[in-house]
Amino acid sequence: MCKVEIIESINKQIEQLRQELEDYTKQYKNYSRNNFNIFCVCMDTLEDTMSAIEYYFKFGVGSGIGERYIKLYGLLQSVQVQQDAIRELYKVFGYKYNFSKNCNSIRAIRNAVIGHPIDSRHGECVTFLSRCSINNEKFDIIQYDKTLNKDDYKEINYRELIINYLNELDMCIQEIISFHLELRKTFAQ
Repeated sequence: MCKVEIIESINKQIEQLRQELEDYTKQYKNYSRNNFNIFCVCMDTLEDTMSAIEYYFKFGVGSGIGERYIKLYGLLQSVQVQQDAIRELYKVFGYKYNFSKNCNSIRAIRNAVIGHPIDSRHGECVTFLSRCSINNEKFDIIQYDKTLNKDDYKEINYRELIINYLNELDMCIQEIISFHLELRKTFAQ
């Protein structure tokens, strides 16, 4: 699927799940008030972060250096927060989810570049983001590995990583919908 189709698919599924939640609010509250509240927050989080991701695909990261930084940081943070929400939704339904290597690499990149650039990998790595390299698809980083006393240059195609992530997210939400439908059957009995 192209990025527009996958974003539309995800947004429709989120809306479907939101509608199901509203239809079964009383049953969910009776099932577990804590899980109900987690479910609600996760749904809000998915909707909000999808808005940020969709904005990126429509408008990119901008032209000024400050604009590129804040939009890149926001995009990477949105993906990480969204992954946390997906994991919590799986827990609500009694399952565990481990993202693929691709999705975990987005998280690692976010942590290294904007989360802990001075203290990556528990102090073993320092990450430099090359400001002049930030564009709508890629950026370059230099990571100094203290244990090896060596610099490692990497080009990060974050756009491609996010497109691959969206495909996995689409499958996750489909699975969460199926979990909901199973739980709904128990309410009907």
